[in-house]
Amino acid sequence: MILTGMIACSNTSTENNKINGSKNKHIVPSAWNAPEGKALGQLGNRLTTLLLKPKKVEMYTVAYQDSINKEAVYVEPNFAIDSLICRLNKEQIATLNFILTSDTSNYSLSRDAIPMIPHRPQWAFVFQDKKENAIIWYSPCDFTWGIRYDGRDIFYYSVNHPSLMSSFCNRINSQKK
Repeated sequence: MILTGMIACSNTSTENNKINGSKNKHIVPSAWNAPEGKALGQLGNRLTTLLLKPKKVEMYTVAYQDSINKEAVYVEPNFAIDSLICRLNKEQIATLNFILTSDTSNYSLSRDAIPMIPHRPQWAFVFQDKKENAIIWYSPCDFTWGIRYDGRDIFYYSVNHPSLMSSFCNRINSQKK
């Protein structure tokens, strides 16, 4: 009986794929730190590929700017990339992806946020490829993060394990000095 149920379910999903005209719209990456599920759906194939296989990733500090500067690279309104901290190595990139982008619990906004805590992005990671770049920013004040890609904000979510992300950023920053 169980076997019959499994065969029926597999045939139904195959028939649904044939009806929809597609098999699987998302390419499932095989890396151990690759996004999956909701994360992959939010990021999409191009951005996921850029985050997993960038040409280089640089970490910057983010500064508040009260006036608009045409030459500044903004991560959020009034917050622009300020100074270079370092270029991340492959292990650091993999760790950043594991802590932040691959964890599906990081893809929701916390309802427990306290409105008096200021939102201030402090760190930015610029992922660069030959043709594209994406900016991941992190705000340790209110434990939020987001991605700016193709000149627009992709999303704004809460970090589920902010102590890990803050520790990661602080260690890299302290190694620079």
